[in-house]
Amino acid sequence: MVCHNYILHQKTASGYYQSPSFVFFSEAASATAPFILEGRFVLLSIFLILRLGIVIQYGMRKLPLPGLLGLLFLGVALGPQGFDLLAPVVLDYSQDLRLLALIVILLRAGLGLNLNQVKTSALGLGVIPCLVEGLVVTVASRFLLEFSWPAAASLGFVLAAVSPAVVVPSMLWLKEWGLGMSKGIPVMILAGASVDDVVAITFLSSALGWAAGSAAGVHWQLLIIPARILGGIALGLAVGWVLLKLMPLVSRFNKGYGALAAFCGPDAETGFRDILWMRSQETSDEAGLRGELLALASQLSAFRYQNFELQQSNREYEMREGSLQSTITMLRQKLEREGGR
Repeated sequence: MVCHNYILHQKTASGYYQSPSFVFFSEAASATAPFILEGRFVLLSIFLILRLGIVIQYGMRKLPLPGLLGLLFLGVALGPQGFDLLAPVVLDYSQDLRLLALIVILLRAGLGLNLNQVKTSALGLGVIPCLVEGLVVTVASRFLLEFSWPAAASLGFVLAAVSPAVVVPSMLWLKEWGLGMSKGIPVMILAGASVDDVVAITFLSSALGWAAGSAAGVHWQLLIIPARILGGIALGLAVGWVLLKLMPLVSRFNKGYGALAAFCGPDAETGFRDILWMRSQETSDEAGLRGELLALASQLSAFRYQNFELQQSNREYEMREGSLQSTITMLRQKLEREGGR
């Protein structure tokens, strides 16, 4: 007992008594406190970026100025060169966040395309200007600015890339307002901007690999450019084919079959147990009323989740649903009266 009390209450150098459990949890809290504090700073940084970004864009539209300009100033103000309000973890993953934003922007551009309107004109609109601009800037940088060929190529294709953060929202806005849609101008610019970015990024990555490699790697970098483009096209076609096969299943679930199964499955099990209990305890009239009530409830559920098959107006749908609801209410009241007897 004395040994037990000695273990539970150890006297510290400062004269206070601390149990081993208190010491353990104190050390654990001290070890995990930096991670918790860092996580809070990460959430606060994300909140500042999103909330202030929305406010800045709203203010820029009222001036009126491009919203992207305000976002650039906001990034400088929040970053290390400004007030330094962002957590270091957010800055460490800023490249991944930028890549994620680019993917979302290009995805929006792809969803706004119509292949029947684009056809082959968007391919030439995206490839030819990018290659011409990139090659011209590369040659000019090599002979006028005396850059090395890898540095000149990197500069050329950095300048050749369009800004999807500017082009995509602008073209989607034009599509919403129907401006230029008679000739398909916003759609072609969207497609051209997407292809332009793909070509520019491919050549830029090859130029950077050329700059980091040796002279023997130049031919390899030139050969890998078409391989990257064709590989990206093949991967996109494969993902598109998979989505094309999955979309009918998703559409069928959205139309009501999956929702109906999820909704009626537990009810069917409960109803089956109620029917077994009714057969053993209730009269035939009460069992018939409950069976009719269950059938009408199932009909109402099926009607709610499969009304797309009826092809009726909203008014007729509401009238039929109200009729079913009133019938169920009447049957419940009748069942309660029968049970009261």
